[in-house]
Amino acid sequence: MIPNYNTGRFVTAAVRSALQQTYSAIEVLVVDDGSTDDSIDRILDITDDRLTCVRQPNGGLSAARNTGIRLARGRYIAFLDSDDLWSPAKLARHLAVMEEDPSIGVTFCHSAYLAESGAPIDDLLVPRSERPDSGQVIKRNHIGNGSTAVVRRECFQHAGLFDEALRSGEDWELWVRVAALSRLTFRLIPEVLTGYRVRPESLNVTAGAHDGFLANGRRRATLTDIRTWALLGFHLAALVLPPGIQRRLSPISSALLIRVMWRSTSPSTTSRDEDLQASRLG
Repeated sequence: MIPNYNTGRFVTAAVRSALQQTYSAIEVLVVDDGSTDDSIDRILDITDDRLTCVRQPNGGLSAARNTGIRLARGRYIAFLDSDDLWSPAKLARHLAVMEEDPSIGVTFCHSAYLAESGAPIDDLLVPRSERPDSGQVIKRNHIGNGSTAVVRRECFQHAGLFDEALRSGEDWELWVRVAALSRLTFRLIPEVLTGYRVRPESLNVTAGAHDGFLANGRRRATLTDIRTWALLGFHLAALVLPPGIQRRLSPISSALLIRVMWRSTSPSTTSRDEDLQASRLG
């Protein structure tokens, strides 16, 4: 699933990296989020029966991803940002692990940083934990970026879709909900299978950036924000309850707290209607 917004310079490389997977029984779904550049023309120049492109009014990254999730037909949904790349064996490596163990809900991998030109920067994004539990998922975004995750469809049935009110960090917030509301686990595929292009427009909150987000959120939360303080109280209360109850409530309270903190630091946006209409192209 590839969300696209004005990345005409990069999107065809992303699409081709998905179509060139060694695991070929896939559908590649591009959701164009109201681009005003030549993205659509470039995408439609690619001829492959497995490729579908839909277009919708601009609603943000989460809205585009959610449209893709609703339209996707497979048991697994893999996310690839329109300026990033996959290695040819990525899906094969992920699905081999997930097919063997149905308790795994999300797999992720190492990423190679790429310059805007696509050249490697000789640096890697390597998650700290191979099997992060709910507590670790709350503390940092171990998944790393928006192009590493392959997700079992049941995760969305348990945790819902991406929060369209968030303008960044929406992937981390969803992983917290998956950890809190399902029994499905997270598993690292310890290989470099994703190329993450470093651009000023990138919206992902990677592992190194989440601490600054938390500090900024706490700094901007005000005494008059009753919701924030109520959730803080709920969060602290969950931490002192008996261990059995704490394991269930602590991730939920942390997910709620993260949502409020993001909204205190993000531009306000209007949530999109669940019955979003997408026009199919090609």
